[in-house]
Formats: sequence, C-alpha cells, structure tokens
Amino acid sequence: RRFEEAEDCFTGARTAYATFANQKDEARALECLVEVYILQNKFDEARVACAEARDICKTLGRPMRNICLKTRKPPSNLEEMDAAIRSNASGARNAQDSLRAGVLTRFGYDHLRRGAFKDGEECFRLAQGISPGLEMAHERGVALMGLGLLFLVQKRIDEAESGFVQARVEFASIADGIQEATALDGLTMLYNDAGRDGDARKACAEARDIYLRMGQPMSEMCAQSWKRFQDSEK
Repeated sequence: RRFEEAEDCFTGARTAYATFANQKDEARALECLVEVYILQNKFDEARVACAEARDICKTLGRPMRNICLKTRKPPSNLEEMDAAIRSNASGARNAQDSLRAGVLTRFGYDHLRRGAFKDGEECFRLAQGISPGLEMAHERGVALMGLGLLFLVQKRIDEAESGFVQARVEFASIADGIQEATALDGLTMLYNDAGRDGDARKACAEARDIYLRMGQPMSEMCAQSWKRFQDSEK
C-alpha cells in the first residue's frame, strides 16, 4: 500500500510538471518512479519510466541520474537499460533507503495532519528503522522529529521528549546545526507546554547559540521563548 501511494505521488508530480512544461522536474519525478518500481520488482514499468526520463534528459542536454540503475553511464538502448535494471536490482534497493525513508516520513506527516495518529506513528517508525548507518542519520532525525510532534499532540510527553532528544543526537552526529536547533525548538515547545521552565530555558538557549553560531535567524519558537525568559528576569 505504501509503494502504491508513492507511485501515485510521483505520477501526480510528473503530470503536474508536464502540465506546466517543467521538463527538469518532470524527469526527476520519472526517475523517482523508476526507483519505486525497482523496489517492487516492477521491471517493465521501470524500463518504460526510465526511457521517458532518458528522452527528456536528452532534450534538456543533461545526463540522466544513474543512482536507480547503478551503471557508469546512461544505457544506450532499451535492451541495455532493461538488462541494467534487472542485473542491478539488489544494489538499487540498497541505494534507495533514503527515498523510502523520505516517502514514509511524508506519509507520516500527512497522517499527523489528518489526526490519523496510529498510521502516522507506523510510517515514522518504519522510516526510522530503515537503515542504522550514519549516511541515514538525517532521514532518521526527520522521522524522529515527526514522532516527537505526533506524541506531543497526543500529550504523550515522555515519548515526545525521547523523539526530540534522539532527533537532536542524529542531527548532531552529522553536524547539521539547523536541524539540531529545530529539534531543540521541539524540546522548548514541549517543556513550555509541560511547565518545565528550567528545561525550556536550557533547550532554548542551546538552540539560540546554534542559530547565532551559524549566522541564521532564530526560529519563531526560539525567539519568542527567549524574549519571554529575558522579560521574566527584569
């Protein structure tokens, strides 16, 4: 069911981009479709989508993305393309962890917005568990942020706190300062709601330090909370 939703997502994106003659993004949507098809062993569909993406890329004069095929150069004909897809399907699956995590996380946020918390939690946990490697730390962090927000909405405070804390660890492990600050914003929001002013002040100060260090404006959550803490000291 998740892959069917992914197909619908990328097919719809392809149609929208084609309507507005946005060939660059139309080709990207087709390349994503190839990857989704490969993950399901739908090699015939993958070959067709890949051929369409190749034709658009040729028109644009840019190379086709090869991550879905794992070949050194774009296939020169449909037979070679078909052989590449079939012979490299296993490697392609491994290369698409990021795609799968991204799709699942998107569905998780969609379910969260609709109040379908059980389905949302399932999607976030699936995305979080796809791969334990450092190369997937960003994707895990985003999924954990989703879990934190989902649990916070349900007043599951301890689980929400765990989600935000784990997300911060993931983002810090790859030196993604902005996302780490976002996780700290999540903790600030949680502690504010829970009346834990000391913890909220600490999380907010740490987020503020990251924003300042990176030369980025503070988030609205951080700026408002920091002002409130400063005003309380006057």
